[in-house]
Amino acid sequence: MIQRCVNAARRSFGMISCSLEDDRTLNLQGEDMRKDDEAKAKDVLERVTGAVEALCVGEGDVRSRLMPATCVLAPLRDQDFPTELQDQFRKIMRAATKYDASDLDRSLPLYPAGSWNERQGRIEATMRIIRRSTGKNIAQDIWSLYVKLRMIAEGTTW
Repeated sequence: MIQRCVNAARRSFGMISCSLEDDRTLNLQGEDMRKDDEAKAKDVLERVTGAVEALCVGEGDVRSRLMPATCVLAPLRDQDFPTELQDQFRKIMRAATKYDASDLDRSLPLYPAGSWNERQGRIEATMRIIRRSTGKNIAQDIWSLYVKLRMIAEGTTW
């Protein structure tokens, strides 16, 4: 009876009618996506926890603590993260790799060539150039990513 009312309402508003079986299929697909996101969250949680640890217990100002924190994250790809956190991870890595060695004053030498891969070199150059306030924003984004990742991994909500 209820399903007939729902279908009638959908038809009257130009919506396609669907059966309870279709609703169950959508629920199962949503459940599979949630489980996939939980698995992804658990897979990357160790690295993100390492980044947060570097931010919390590292020495120096926020930029010098961001160096090891972002280097821990550097091997990860956005598709390694749950769907809803991929944009946030991209934002963090874009901010942390904004500059490259050519943007540095030549009086500030980088580590010897070959000892850093390109992304790590960009991280170091960026940390030398950015202001502390920008570093603070990146650190806050890493913390926010960590909190959301934990919640997804544990299957909890706000």
